Amino acid sequence: YPLYVFSAVAFLVGLFRFKRPNYLLLILTSVSYVLIMGRGSIASARYLMPIYPMIFLIAGDFLATGSGLIWKSGRRATLLCLGAAFLLAVPALRTSHRQNRQHRLRTTKDLAEEWIFSNFPSGTRIAVESMGYRGPDLKLTPVIDYWIYNLSEEELKDLLAERLREGQPSFALRHFIENPPYPKYYTTTISVREIIDVERLKEERYQYIVTSLRNREIYEREITQLEYPEHYRARLEFYSWLEEEGELIKEFRPEENTPGDKLRVYRVRED
Repeated sequence: YPLYVFSAVAFLVGLFRFKRPNYLLLILTSVSYVLIMGRGSIASARYLMPIYPMIFLIAGDFLATGSGLIWKSGRRATLLCLGAAFLLAVPALRTSHRQNRQHRLRTTKDLAEEWIFSNFPSGTRIAVESMGYRGPDLKLTPVIDYWIYNLSEEELKDLLAERLREGQPSFALRHFIENPPYPKYYTTTISVREIIDVERLKEERYQYIVTSLRNREIYEREITQLEYPEHYRARLEFYSWLEEEGELIKEFRPEENTPGDKLRVYRVRED
């Protein structure tokens, strides 16, 4: 954040120095990108990453110019400038170190995946309540919820034949058919924004369901219940159904060296 703030200040300075061709190009490109993205839905800061290099170039030029002026003003001012730069970098370095350490740790999602692979036979049908990269998202492993993984052997061959007739090489699909994953699970992902249909889950006969505490906490918020009443009622029915008719067989809790979400694995009782 300190770097972003500094870059924003430098960007504003650049607006007053737009007569310089290099500033003009960088500013116009950045502003145009933000205006175009602003017409859509910017859900995360990562969508602004394409303009970061341009913002940092402006910030770097601003810093170099300022450092040159300070360097000429005397040693004390130079030391103050270096100290300020160091203080600016420390928070970013600490955050980077903390994030890198977190990524090296095994998460509750990792433990849940390993347990599923060890205990569920190939062909098991699993529904996963997911929050993308944060939640129990099994599509990041050989257990994949893409629709192609739920096709039968004959359906896969028909799909390959159709693509070959259309002139598509389909090397990945051919490799998938010749080297099928094992174990192969039939899965579906229950999105955090989805209106859950409990009857559909029953009809498709999913044998196990993995739930996320983060998802449940989202729906327990009053603002969610007010703004998305239909989603809330469907999710409440889903949780009630699991607690009444399902059987909790495994729970994965986050610990100091095992970060992540609190995950629960339910067995769906057969009628």
